[in-house]
Amino acid sequence: MVSLANRSNEAALAVRPVADLAGYGAAGWRFIAPRPGMSVFVKAAQVRAVYDSSGWDVGLVRGSALVIEGQQVVGPRLGPIADPVGGSTIDDEARLAVGEILGILRQHGLISS
Repeated sequence: MVSLANRSNEAALAVRPVADLAGYGAAGWRFIAPRPGMSVFVKAAQVRAVYDSSGWDVGLVRGSALVIEGQQVVGPRLGPIADPVGGSTIDDEARLAVGEILGILRQHGLISS
């Protein structure tokens, strides 16, 4: 068993730095000091944790693009998209739908406000 040591573990873990990895075996507890870039899987949360100089980033995914089956589906956030205004024919339902789509994209951080 290997786990991220924290204040909720047994008394043996309480004397270790919070960032250490802990493993328990026949010889008792063993501790490993993490190094920047080290990655582990946090089974209880079903996410990865990556260590940097400030501590563990648990569940964060960092990258420059999301590619699925060879196709980029998400890249860096681009500039804002304006809500629809003006025009010679006004379609209130279409404007409402486009506005809602833009709102959700902004809420998820896919486009800026």
